[in-house]
Amino acid sequence: MPKTDITIVGVGSIGAAIVQKWLEKGFTVTMWNRNPNRPWLKDLANSGAVLEHDLRAAVANSDAILLSVAAYSNITELFSCILPFEKASPQRPSSTSQREPLSKLVRWRLGLKPKALRKHSSIWLSGETEATFSRVSNIMSPLGKLHYVAEDPGAACLWDIAALAAMDGMLTGGLLAMNLLKHQRAVENGKSPSVENPIRKIVIPLLSSFLPFLGDIAAALDDEDWGRNFCNPVSMQLKGFETILEGLRQEKVSIEGLQLFHDLLLRTKREKGDDAGLALMGMYMLEE
Repeated sequence: MPKTDITIVGVGSIGAAIVQKWLEKGFTVTMWNRNPNRPWLKDLANSGAVLEHDLRAAVANSDAILLSVAAYSNITELFSCILPFEKASPQRPSSTSQREPLSKLVRWRLGLKPKALRKHSSIWLSGETEATFSRVSNIMSPLGKLHYVAEDPGAACLWDIAALAAMDGMLTGGLLAMNLLKHQRAVENGKSPSVENPIRKIVIPLLSSFLPFLGDIAAALDDEDWGRNFCNPVSMQLKGFETILEGLRQEKVSIEGLQLFHDLLLRTKREKGDDAGLALMGMYMLEE
């Protein structure tokens, strides 16, 4: 069997979208999936991809391997008998001297859903030099915007988790807002008012306008400038936030999802005073 440009291990919904994009760009692809009977695998094979049932053969059929799996434990399970690699994590960068050519892992993330591939997706790369990644950029670039982070394999993992944690924090607040909006009074015909309408017209624009402020807070954190408050000191934030909490209580909506932020505001005011900014809160959740 002739070698292909890349092998993908794990062809679920995202993996299938990746293979389709590669085929559209003229790349040759070998696929391996734990369940080889998924209907989309046959469709991709009919489009030109090679479906290999043996993992060792699939890995050997390309010089570049992409692991499209849900968790690091899946990688260990699948490859422990094939490749002697170390697993990279935010706290455990791999030793460069111990990595073998086939055991170099690239941390990457795809944004949004498979159908949004390339348009809204990002890929964070770390683990080798930027020059090393430039050699595979032509294969990866059809999947999304590439961002080289560092040689430390754990660096991209940190960036990845940070982005996803911020996204999930936004979702937590958004879902709380939806719970509150369900308390709107019924209109004349007895039908509940729309939740989608205020979310799209008010909540999303507000969030979008606020996002650059995160960068300002991060800059103050880098500079350890705890007094940089951007004309919005912690005491003012605390008063406004407690008004929000009281409104939620009156509407009988749980404030549990916001309690941590309230605690951090109180601690910042207690330790740095009324005029402090929020940057120090970027360190309060670090565990010893």
